[in-house]
Amino acid sequence: MRAGNLLEVNGLKKYFPVQRSLASRLFGQRPGWLKAVDGVDLFIREGETLGLVGESGSGKSTLGRTVVGLYEATAGEVRFEGRPVKELSPQERKSFRQKVQMIFQNPYSSLNPRKTVRQILDVPLRMRGVPGPERPSEMEELLERVGLSRWHLNQYPHQLSGGQRQRIGIARALAVHPRFIVADEPVSALDVSVQAQIINLLMDLQEQFRLTYLFIAHDINVVHHISNRIAVMYLGRVVEIAGSEELLTAPRHPYTKALISAIPEISKIRRRERILLEGTIPSPLNPPPGCCFQTRCPEKKDPVCTQIVPTLKDVGGDHFVACHLY
Repeated sequence: MRAGNLLEVNGLKKYFPVQRSLASRLFGQRPGWLKAVDGVDLFIREGETLGLVGESGSGKSTLGRTVVGLYEATAGEVRFEGRPVKELSPQERKSFRQKVQMIFQNPYSSLNPRKTVRQILDVPLRMRGVPGPERPSEMEELLERVGLSRWHLNQYPHQLSGGQRQRIGIARALAVHPRFIVADEPVSALDVSVQAQIINLLMDLQEQFRLTYLFIAHDINVVHHISNRIAVMYLGRVVEIAGSEELLTAPRHPYTKALISAIPEISKIRRRERILLEGTIPSPLNPPPGCCFQTRCPEKKDPVCTQIVPTLKDVGGDHFVACHLY
């Protein structure tokens, strides 16, 4: 593990079994596998934010959930603080679960509707070992840090706005004093004005508590604003990783170029030529051989792109690309 890296992912795979139809089973066909994450390599340095972008179904959320341990990996390795997570003892795994937290996309479904904010925050504080008499003051301090007040402690999730519910989700994650947080599209369900407030809150909290983020989102502009580096996923694989500015100004992978060309620009001077992708969007149930993007790539070269899986290569300046063009 490289010095300064808090988390490393090596060859990570997460496959979900898919049962065939009755007729298929009668004819002896085996159950299929949905390859949500198919061999991901990346690292996250301590104190930085790695943004993760890609289309719906690219495997972003599955990757985040596998990293924190909500899903068990099919293959590969997750290393945290230099140690493989799968080799941790039960006591060490409990510590890992406190150090690694997750903020979910939908703040309403991730909160128990039958519990008040006080009850929701009491669980992580109790897990951290905070004595009962000290918990009320801790709760008030947590709410103050996320921009809420003690008045919200006795409210239920349905009595709060979307932005307030997400702030409760952030407070719950902070309650156990984590080092690493996976933010799984934390602003996609919120209004644009509230999105900016939550993004700024996350950045302030990162500075206060020296947090490390894996920030998952669809919107490249949002990811660019909060991230130090950005990773691009397509069909379960990371196809490019680079610094935030570097990726937007000098993308290398054809898929990244197409994503960035779709960003709306008000200024006619800065407006980019739109790259429209053609071809068939593959299914993770039956990914194509070779490069996962070869069915839509305007720069495909036969036979190398259709037969050989490209690996992430350093093209200089901490810029990694999985493409046979480089």
